[in-house]
Amino acid sequence: MKLLMCKICNSVFNLTPKSKSCECGKTTGHYTDTINAVYSGPAIPLGFANTSLLNAIELQEFLNKIEKDNPKVCCKGEEFIAFTIPEWADTITKEK
Repeated sequence: MKLLMCKICNSVFNLTPKSKSCECGKTTGHYTDTINAVYSGPAIPLGFANTSLLNAIELQEFLNKIEKDNPKVCCKGEEFIAFTIPEWADTITKEK
């Protein structure tokens, strides 16, 4: 999953096939197919490792059911892998 973080307003939004913008409107982006995306503006592209995110959601849902009444269980959510996408990545392109 790809997201953009605008360097101006700090809003973070996911990319979809339909173009989206940040809160200040200076960063926009969208998927061009199921993997590749384009964006413009002062953005930092971000990625989530899809399998890692889905596993964390599954585990959290499971723990919510079995541990909801256990006061010894920490309220911290499950971690997953997220990363910044480098400028040289070939699956996202900054439009000029």
